[in-house]
Amino acid sequence: MTKTFGAVLAATSVWAMAGSAVAASAKPDLTGVWWATSLADRLQPEGEGAIPFTAAGRAAYAERQAALKAGEAVDRAVQDCLPAGVPRAWMTAYPFQVLQTAGPDQVTVMYEENRGLRPIRFRDRHFDTELWDPSYMGESVARWDGDVLVVDTTNFNDDTMLDPTGLPHGDKLHVTERIRLLDDGRQLEVVATVEDPEMYSRPWSVRFAYARRDDVQVKPDWVCGEPHRDVSSVRRASAGG
Repeated sequence: MTKTFGAVLAATSVWAMAGSAVAASAKPDLTGVWWATSLADRLQPEGEGAIPFTAAGRAAYAERQAALKAGEAVDRAVQDCLPAGVPRAWMTAYPFQVLQTAGPDQVTVMYEENRGLRPIRFRDRHFDTELWDPSYMGESVARWDGDVLVVDTTNFNDDTMLDPTGLPHGDKLHVTERIRLLDDGRQLEVVATVEDPEMYSRPWSVRFAYARRDDVQVKPDWVCGEPHRDVSSVRRASAGG
């Protein structure tokens, strides 16, 4: 009787320790619908002053802005409803949905704007670029750094701009995003760091924040340009303000 009780007690202790280990290793669940409450009209480095252009980057930016103003170039994310790319996709006035799944082990971001779908796979390396074509949203791999999801994205095509003003990028664009929950899961923070040695003299970062909106359903089947969702609740703010 005593031996049996001791065995049960020992087994219970093992289960308790196993449960504690699982709880300790559990990661935050980013699943949910998120929506910005304010939106800047351009990217501005977080607490770092001006964008650190190289000479080539500054020239490319000036050329792109002049072409957009003259109508010699178009913003294809607006005119043709193409994916906005990264980090520009985070500048959306529309809600987006995050799905975090264990099988397959990935996080998927479904942007309502332009029906952007972004699979973020938990892998320790990128796919071979000889086999994986460049794309609007690039190819993303992820890992956890404590409670922060770190997303590493490369292999972008050349059909996107970093923001609506025409910020350029080259084929070496590398974006690292650190994504985490704040305020007991009521807010989502994304800090994106841009590295592109052709266009920028050093890495620079920009921060985005979103509110959880369990009352909103993301609708990715609308056609760009048709009357859709009222986004007047999203406060428009100039960069840095």
